[in-house]
Amino acid sequence: MTFPRGVLLFSACAFGFFGAWAFVSPASQLTLVEVGVPSATAAADTRAQYGGFTLGMAVFLFVCLTRPAWTSAGLAASACTLTGFVLARAVSVAVEVPVQPVIYYLAVMEGSGAVLSFVGWRASAK
Repeated sequence: MTFPRGVLLFSACAFGFFGAWAFVSPASQLTLVEVGVPSATAAADTRAQYGGFTLGMAVFLFVCLTRPAWTSAGLAASACTLTGFVLARAVSVAVEVPVQPVIYYLAVMEGSGAVLSFVGWRASAK
């Protein structure tokens, strides 16, 4: 397996894990970042936003793995999505001081994934 496809596989698995977790148990995932899910309506929306979107992204990335010509597209999607998460966390850290350390941990993980995805995207374009 090439480096770009390895990164794509890792990203697909990570999105799949976090999406499945939010889909199955939205409240437990959000307790990490001190967000409550106080009602059935909140759980439904959380499940859709955090679980549904993230699972959909994972499916897209796995489809990209089955089609080598789509490797670049999958890595671009991963890189852009993870970069969006990191940018939102960075703005929040600047505006919402202080935040709990979990925000920094998540930003480091997402930032690392974004960098790997960008490097893989660049390598797959050659």
